[in-house]
Amino acid sequence: MFGRHHSVEHEDAAIREGFVCPNCLQDLPSAQALLDHVESMHPVSHEPVAQSHGKAAAHAEEYERPLVWPEQKLGASRSHKLAFRKKRKQRTDFNDINAHQLITRLEKLLFSGPSARATGKAGTKARKEFERSLVPWVEDALVPACPDCGLGFGMMRRRHHCRLCGAVMCSECCNIMDLKVALKLAQPPALQGSQQGGNADVESQLRVADESLRVCNYCSQQLQSTLQRKTKQSKAVQEPPVVQLYQQLKALMKEADPLLDRYNRLVHRLVSDLDMSQYEACAALRVNVLKEFEKIDTTTKKIVSINAKDADPKSDRMKVQRSIRYCAVEYLQNNMFTLQSLPKKEKLQKAADAKAKQRAEKERRRREEAAARAEQERLRREQAAAKAAASKKKRPSSQPPEIVALLEQQRQQIVGYIRQAQQAGKMDEVEMLQRQLSELELL
Repeated sequence: MFGRHHSVEHEDAAIREGFVCPNCLQDLPSAQALLDHVESMHPVSHEPVAQSHGKAAAHAEEYERPLVWPEQKLGASRSHKLAFRKKRKQRTDFNDINAHQLITRLEKLLFSGPSARATGKAGTKARKEFERSLVPWVEDALVPACPDCGLGFGMMRRRHHCRLCGAVMCSECCNIMDLKVALKLAQPPALQGSQQGGNADVESQLRVADESLRVCNYCSQQLQSTLQRKTKQSKAVQEPPVVQLYQQLKALMKEADPLLDRYNRLVHRLVSDLDMSQYEACAALRVNVLKEFEKIDTTTKKIVSINAKDADPKSDRMKVQRSIRYCAVEYLQNNMFTLQSLPKKEKLQKAADAKAKQRAEKERRRREEAAARAEQERLRREQAAAKAAASKKKRPSSQPPEIVALLEQQRQQIVGYIRQAQQAGKMDEVEMLQRQLSELELL
């Protein structure tokens, strides 16, 4: 409030300094007088503030309400189902045609043309010409680098052609197709459409040698997808859902057994050795074991629920499904009992700290006892040495002076070795050196 104040009526009025009231422009002698004047003559009403606070609270409540959009009427709509089906059919037809072409070429490579098992340059050349006639090979000059890895061809990196599409790739990017996989996709023309004929009959008609059927990554993936689709379709046709789920159940149990055994051994080692570095791995392994048990339980529930509403509860099929469920429940109960509980990390940490402290205390006591034994042995050796020196003074030495000097030099060396062993804390060496010293002094 102390300072300059301009007149309200006239901007050109003189500047007034001092304790001036901002409301009535009265000049007051001190700051306390100005405060008293304002409180008595110009009291402040808090009603506008309260009103503004009430409005702010109302606005806050309005903003805190959940925003609900009014229901809108559905406008024009169009189904894209037919367009999606058309696109999917085009893609499926393209893949089927491509796979059929690859399988046809594969059958010709396997069972037609000159035999690749014939020896000599003439047989190899004739086989290569036949492979070129099935599908045109890409010219070498058109492909300076491998399309898959991007590395250039040269003396150290040769070009290889796919026998199914003629594409060029390097030796690292090409695949040698297994003949067993190829025979699952292709059959001789004489055996097509029949279930007769063993592997010996089919293999006798092969015209390719082992590790000679080079294919690119694209053709390999196409054939693998076709083989997987055929295998899946044949299983779906041959095996009922109960059998498929039962096979999944057996696979889950086979995966859960080693996990459970490993977890129990890891927990036993964790509790006995108190190695806290294995705690996180043990906890993660426990989660995996419980997940496997949950999958087993879910699979058996699916088995029981197959045709449960329509089938007769006393039928043989339902009895088998319930028996599978009972066996799985018994398996889970037995393994749940053997599943050791994982102690808390804080409890194990306290036990590990206590064990480390106990081990350190035991080591300290062992060192003290070893030091005390070494000190007693040293005193005993010194007493023995003093007695030996006294006896030597009483009787003249029978050893020549050269031998005596050599023995004294060895004694000084052993004494130095004893000091070094004591400083290093090697009490076993100290005891051994002291025995050697006593034997030397008796000479």
